[in-house]
Amino acid sequence: MPVLVRFLGGCDKNPARKELRQRDDAINLCKLNLKTADCSARKRQRFNGGLMSRIKFTFAILALALSGCVAPPPPSAKKPVVNLEAVLPPESLLREDTLTALNHDRRQSRLAYVGVWATDGDKCAMMDQTAFQGFAVITPDSMRRSAETCSFEQGQPGSPLARLDATCKARGNKTTRRTIGIQMLSSRQLNLTTAPGNPPTTMIRCRLLPTPEPVSGRQ
Repeated sequence: MPVLVRFLGGCDKNPARKELRQRDDAINLCKLNLKTADCSARKRQRFNGGLMSRIKFTFAILALALSGCVAPPPPSAKKPVVNLEAVLPPESLLREDTLTALNHDRRQSRLAYVGVWATDGDKCAMMDQTAFQGFAVITPDSMRRSAETCSFEQGQPGSPLARLDATCKARGNKTTRRTIGIQMLSSRQLNLTTAPGNPPTTMIRCRLLPTPEPVSGRQ
């Protein structure tokens, strides 16, 4: 019956009813188009949202991979706790006059030149172990160098400049008398002139490593 009615309606000669049906058909078609457009927009929105999620996930994975490939910065080199500059061998390996110079109380005598000296801090480690040039072991009244040993009256206490009338004995028992000049540049540095007219030699003070304090046991 509905088919027949629609068929019969299609044959309706009434212009008003025909125009009404055309308007209804146009409205239904418009609704169908709007519904299709809305579905397409929602599909595009879901697609774009999923695409952005996938892009974000890809970048996150890439960042993690790169962070695993980058090596951490190397740890900063630590400075040695013990300063080894101008250090002498242990006391048990040193000669008697070397120990005398090292153990002398300069604060009491005020003779700043007393000590063990070398032209280079690295040479201090060679003291009394092997023959080498460029050192002086100076006590209050003597001086030993590589080629000779000198004796003299001690200098003026508290003076930064000492001129010492010395008797020196070289290898082969050759004895000479001359004036030795010592000028203190600081508590750890001096200029040594071994004879008048000779250029001064700058030397630095050698030292022993401090004896570590014993660690007391826990109570």
